[in-house]
Amino acid sequence: MPPLRVSFLWHLHQPDYTEPGNPHRSAALFLPWVRMHALKDYVWLPRLLSEYSSLRHTINVVPSLLAQLDAYARGASDPVLELCTGPAAALSSEQRLSLWEWAATLQPATQVDPLPRLAELLQHPRPQTLSDADVVDLQTLLHLAWSGPDLRRHSVVARLSEQQRDFTENDRDQLLSLQRQYLTEVASALMHLSESSGSEISVSPFYHPILPLLCSTDVARESMPDAQLPHAPFSAREDAQWHVTAAMEDASVRFGTRPHGMWPSEGSLSMEVLAIMAQEGIGWTATDAAVLRNSLQHSLQHSPHEAGSEHSPTAPFHPYQVTTSQGTIRVLFRDRELSDAIGFEYANWDPERAAEDFLQRLRQRRAMIIEHEGEQALTSACVPVILDGENCWEFYPENGEPFLRALMTRLASADDIALITCDEAASASARPLKHLVAGSWIHGTFSIWIGGPSTNLAWELLADVRRGLPEQWYPELYRLEASDWWWWYDERHSASHQWLFDRMFRQRLAWLYQCSHRQPPVNLDHPLNETAMKKSPEMNDQPRMHTFPVGFSTGAMHEGDSLTKHLTLETDDNWQRITAVLHRPCQGDEEVIITIRDRHGRERRCGITADETLFQSPLHDEGCQRLSSDRSAVYVRTADHWVVEIQEQRSDGRVATTHVEIHL
Repeated sequence: MPPLRVSFLWHLHQPDYTEPGNPHRSAALFLPWVRMHALKDYVWLPRLLSEYSSLRHTINVVPSLLAQLDAYARGASDPVLELCTGPAAALSSEQRLSLWEWAATLQPATQVDPLPRLAELLQHPRPQTLSDADVVDLQTLLHLAWSGPDLRRHSVVARLSEQQRDFTENDRDQLLSLQRQYLTEVASALMHLSESSGSEISVSPFYHPILPLLCSTDVARESMPDAQLPHAPFSAREDAQWHVTAAMEDASVRFGTRPHGMWPSEGSLSMEVLAIMAQEGIGWTATDAAVLRNSLQHSLQHSPHEAGSEHSPTAPFHPYQVTTSQGTIRVLFRDRELSDAIGFEYANWDPERAAEDFLQRLRQRRAMIIEHEGEQALTSACVPVILDGENCWEFYPENGEPFLRALMTRLASADDIALITCDEAASASARPLKHLVAGSWIHGTFSIWIGGPSTNLAWELLADVRRGLPEQWYPELYRLEASDWWWWYDERHSASHQWLFDRMFRQRLAWLYQCSHRQPPVNLDHPLNETAMKKSPEMNDQPRMHTFPVGFSTGAMHEGDSLTKHLTLETDDNWQRITAVLHRPCQGDEEVIITIRDRHGRERRCGITADETLFQSPLHDEGCQRLSSDRSAVYVRTADHWVVEIQEQRSDGRVATTHVEIHL
């Protein structure tokens, strides 16, 4: 009996962190994540996979990521590297605090706890007063924490990891020198995987833009018919064409062969994008199964009697052929459950149990295909598993290596499962699809990147600055079209350096307006979300908002003394925003601690002080955002029941606690 064919696509991506107006791209990157993930993931992952030569994978890379690794090879730096170079004694108190704050972004359980001295330093009560010896230990341990399993096997890294403390500046410099050399091994690791197992290298559009929205922001209505879109649509099909063509050309030079396939940024596709890819000679692309469901529903509505237009449980396990104005192209559809199991679920599982669970789920799909379509369907069916190849691993013990080895060992010995490339999967007998409904791999829509006050304003400004921009500055415009700027304008996402994306987006815009000898239509000195809300006050309406008053019955604090005024709850499909609205901002050492429990007893905890808002959640994709000094929002997966505990700590030592139940 034929095996179940499975195609893994591992997507490697980081935003373009280079500064605007720097033609050589070799000075400083404004965030360090390209370098950090290269040390931890980009060499380790393909090297580990290449040990299992009978298993073929697809590794997808974004050209702008590789371009930034080139910049490091030319001597580029970043904020963390700058804080770790030179004599520790030369660091000011502000720089010592900044170094400590960068170390505090590490994952506690998986990156900090294995290094007890690092955990000790992160408990320092006044980081700005770290001694020179503490600073050198922190500089070294921070880079040891970002060293992946492959790098940790190097003798220098192994020795320093065992030493744990009392490092010298020579120890630190030896580690940094080794790591800089390690950054140059990414391309060779990818090539070795391709040559050793017949695995495939594919690419994404050059700067990772949302291609359908570049072609026309109005296309969002196909999957978001009621969305409020930009008043002035953005439409630049030629820009989308550039990102596709430039990516294919870059890969051809780097790897010596032209890729057969392209994973579109965030799985975003439309009919116009498929036409661009077909014109470029791309054989296959992919997106999420939600896009297929929307597309088959569209076909059923417009051609109810046409064979093959019905959606079935096994429909996403087949390639589909779409005929465009520029030729045909094959499309694969991601199995969301399996992909998200690796990305979000298995990090807290025992590795062997997680690997066995994954194989059981695959075998359930194999049985489903046989039941619905017959055994012969296995020869052309395929289950696509598509996920980030980097962001999930810091949540796994040992960067996920025990889990991946357990999984690959089982797959290599399984007679009823075969791992193939996406190109092989797409080359099988395909079903026809007349019209692909535009969408992405997140809910099958573009709601992350358009439809909100800030995201819409960003598109309007991009359209405005493009008009009249001299072509010599288009390379800077292309960088500004990357998806990540819009990602961080979406209110559901939160990160410690989120504000920096807003600042850099505005700086890049301002620089392009300067190149055009034009004044921007809004003041780019202010955060874009503030400008958006003032510019479009009607967007403040929240028809799905619920308000829950907060009262303290304890004698420790009467109503007039309380800090918390009320909670609001807003629901948007699979996400909810719980906002704590204060009577006034916290002062001094005052703190509001909000503990949110779901019906399973899992806790999310948000701490609000005068200076910051901190958040913990058992689900690493949830987050928080400090909206203003008296409003902090928590973003959680949608539920119909929450129990919220609010504890207020006053500067005079008084503490009061109350509870609010939220039912929908």
